Formats: sequence, C-alpha cells, structure tokens
Amino acid sequence: DPSAARFGPKEVVKVLRDVANGLDVLHGCNFVHLDIKPDNILVSRCARENGCYKIADLGLAVAAMGSGCDDISEGDCRYLAKEVLRGDLSDLPMADVFALGLVCYEVATSPAALPCNGE
Repeated sequence: DPSAARFGPKEVVKVLRDVANGLDVLHGCNFVHLDIKPDNILVSRCARENGCYKIADLGLAVAAMGSGCDDISEGDCRYLAKEVLRGDLSDLPMADVFALGLVCYEVATSPAALPCNGE
C-alpha cells in the first residue's frame, strides 16, 4: 500500500544518495560494511548538513580484499544478498549495494523487504 510509505520519493532518493556516497568512501578505502540496514542509518540534524543520512555501526566492517573474511553470520540476514547467504563472499562491496537497495525499498513501502530465512 503506497499510502503506508514511511518516506516520500524525494526522501528515498536522499537516503539512497547519501548512503551510496558513504559506501563509495568506505569501499574506496577497501572496506565493506556488511550490515547495511535501516537501524544502521542515522540522520544528522546539524543545520549545515541539512538532514544528511550517515552510515553507523561499523562493528562488522572488514577489509574487502584479502581479509580472510569467511563468516558474516552476525549481519542481519534480511539485508544480505543471496550469494552471500550461500557463502559466496567474492564481491562483498556489491553485497553492501544490494542491502542499500533493500533499505530503500523498505523505507519507500514500509514492510520489511525480505524474510530472514535465506530464501
């Protein structure tokens, strides 16, 4: 039901842009977040930032290349890409992008994007 949306289209685009910019910086430093979800996106109320959305909780963040990362079981499975759930960790930056897409879907439509069953 579109009337139940939590964010309007312009705000969804702002979330997407701000978080994508943050991921670009993180990925540019060769790190991945691995737990992008609504709870880990904060909004700044600082006047000079005009409600900028920011990535929080880097507790699961790891170096994307050569990290030896072989287990990301602590991330929220509702926002993990299917290939990651299946154990394919070959393109973790894209898993962050996938999670951001799910977040944008969720904030635009309200219901959780996917169940947490790995399907």
